Amino acid sequence: RLEDGKLRRWYMDPLFNGHYPQDVIEHLGDTVIAHARWAPDQPLIAVRLAPDSPPPRAGDAVGLRIRTERAHFFDAEGHAIAA
Repeated sequence: RLEDGKLRRWYMDPLFNGHYPQDVIEHLGDTVIAHARWAPDQPLIAVRLAPDSPPPRAGDAVGLRIRTERAHFFDAEGHAIAA
């Protein structure tokens, strides 16, 4: 889905500087997933937001705490990595 969105809107990058809110926050019923970067040159990661936290806006700086007992890690090919 993300790659598809990038392909359809690449021509708008100069205007939005690569930040597209629909690609950053996903509202999935009672779950909210944020797609974020550690740094501008890093790949996107997907994180589930705490139920009581307000969704960040594109460009907001946010903190991240990983609960390793609930985390799932994958390599570049999509294979699970043991935590």
